[in-house]
Amino acid sequence: MIAAAPERAVTRLDPRTHILFAVALLVHLFRWQRPIPLTLLTAAWLVYAALHRLAPLPFLRLLRFLRWLLLVAAALHLFMTPGHVLWRLPATDLWITREGIAIAGLTVVRLTLAVWIANALYRCMAPEAMVAGLLRLLGPLGRHGRRAHRFAMVTGLAIGFLPWFAEQFQGWREQRGVDLETRLTRLVTAGHQEIAARAAAASRGELPDPTAHAAALRLRAVDALFLLATAATLAAGWVLEVR
Repeated sequence: MIAAAPERAVTRLDPRTHILFAVALLVHLFRWQRPIPLTLLTAAWLVYAALHRLAPLPFLRLLRFLRWLLLVAAALHLFMTPGHVLWRLPATDLWITREGIAIAGLTVVRLTLAVWIANALYRCMAPEAMVAGLLRLLGPLGRHGRRAHRFAMVTGLAIGFLPWFAEQFQGWREQRGVDLETRLTRLVTAGHQEIAARAAAASRGELPDPTAHAAALRLRAVDALFLLATAATLAAGWVLEVR
């Protein structure tokens, strides 16, 4: 049985606009170093989330789920970055430097925003809309054809599988009184059944066709205004970064 799709934000933007916005933010997120430009990117993401009425609770749950990854990444930079030593751990070769504190904070901010940007993009579009936008952005490579259609269907199935896996993985972690091997077996078996159900539905034509969706996409004035505002924000960030 195919799992129900998650509730998504209602949006008027073309899928290509969503994808270009997310890619632009992610690229500059990992290029810029200074706090003010990064704050500008954060503000742009907050405006995007507010325009699409994205509830903050899923973002906070995602942050809680990734807390150990963030802590490990921060600790590695905190204790292993050379520079001006502020404190040294006794009887070890580990130390905290001024530069390490700055890079650790920057790493946590980057990872958090990157995950939140990707999550916001996913919540704003259905899988077929996201794949349709990718096909149109690929230009001639995404034109009608057997390979393009196969790529679109497989990618759509993979993206649609993500919420099911996240839900099942959360339940797998919360199981008590069951050994690890049994839990893994149950998870793998349920995954095989879900994949088979989705593949059967696709073969019967019950799932939306991303290629047909891609052919119907049209950029509108609201997309041009949104992309223009994004470009202006990035230009301002570059000015603040290089100043």
